[in-house]
Amino acid sequence: MRFLTTVFFVFFFGNIFGQITISGKVVSEKEEPLESASVYFNNTSVGVVTNEKGEFSITQPEGAQQLIVSYIGYETIAYSLNESDRKKLLIFKLFPQSNMLDEVVIKKQHYDEDWYYNLNRFKYAFIGQSELSQDCEILNPKDILFSFDFENNILTADTRKPLKIENKALGYLITYDLIAFSLSTEKVFFKGYTKFEELKKGKSKTKKWNKARQKAYNGSMIHFFKALQDQTLQEEGFIVNQFRRVLNPARPSEAEIKQARAYIKEHSDLIDFTKDVSYPITKADSAVLVTRKIRLPKFLDMMYATNVSYDTILTTINGMAVLTFEDYLSIVYLNEKEEARYLNSGYNKELRTAGPQTSSITLLNDKAILDSSGALLDPLSVFCEGYWAFEKLAETLPLNYSLPTE
Repeated sequence: MRFLTTVFFVFFFGNIFGQITISGKVVSEKEEPLESASVYFNNTSVGVVTNEKGEFSITQPEGAQQLIVSYIGYETIAYSLNESDRKKLLIFKLFPQSNMLDEVVIKKQHYDEDWYYNLNRFKYAFIGQSELSQDCEILNPKDILFSFDFENNILTADTRKPLKIENKALGYLITYDLIAFSLSTEKVFFKGYTKFEELKKGKSKTKKWNKARQKAYNGSMIHFFKALQDQTLQEEGFIVNQFRRVLNPARPSEAEIKQARAYIKEHSDLIDFTKDVSYPITKADSAVLVTRKIRLPKFLDMMYATNVSYDTILTTINGMAVLTFEDYLSIVYLNEKEEARYLNSGYNKELRTAGPQTSSITLLNDKAILDSSGALLDPLSVFCEGYWAFEKLAETLPLNYSLPTE
């Protein structure tokens, strides 16, 4: 991505709650002011547009650090604020987007049966399958361009414009500037910048949205991280256990599976898949038994600590809250049960009745830093499974969301 951030920012300290007002200017590569450019704090409902001179002024909400500057047809800038910026005057210079995507991808795009199939897969992976997702609609789906890698079974997506998603369940219009999306049989990955805007309110709608937002917040990752920093996990309904993941000794190795499949392919006429094989005698028996054991889980989770202490999970480095735990954490939220949609989804791996919402996380690096709002500075620093993996954009709230007062 080609961009330059050499512009000038002025940080003024307001009189209310120590908030900071940021003023600046957005120009093109020809130094021409860009009117109606969008300037917002990522994952918040705080945003403005530039005036005819390309100027803007915006108040920084607590915890928000990344300022997004975007304009249709230009490369988006994501700028991380830091202490040294307070004495600088910066100008954001935007460069036109490359035409490579238009020329290579758009010409191949057909809104056929395959495209609609990929769109449904995209919706499930991006917006989710929960009850709230049923009231979420992508308003410009035909701006999504799909590509499928048959060899590796990976679906990727690009967009010509930021996606507009109307979440009628939570009362937000979401603008999502998609940077990357990929979906395989093992995991989903997406990255982008999010702006929230309130939908038109009414008294009944406001009451409904407040209730739905609080439900979405309860048990969420943000809720957990805030309670973790405040050391109120038990009071907020969380139990945290620790486990390690080991290879399942009852499941054949990848080498054994490969060998069995090769044998079956070569001797398919001799294989009796209906035969009861408890103790294999022939190579054919062994191959059949191996293929049956493929369905066993590849890993087993071995729990070794319950109700783990705060200092096992969290430490402070240079005044920042940092996750530094080993292996995996199992996070159980006792105050809400799992949705029926979760039990019937691929995220639930066993047939059972609804229980407490349970998620697991592991660090992808040696640590993950939290900001004061409870958000991860790098969302890709942890990997989630279970209920948090099931909940997607439909449950997402802006970082500046606050629980309604009684």
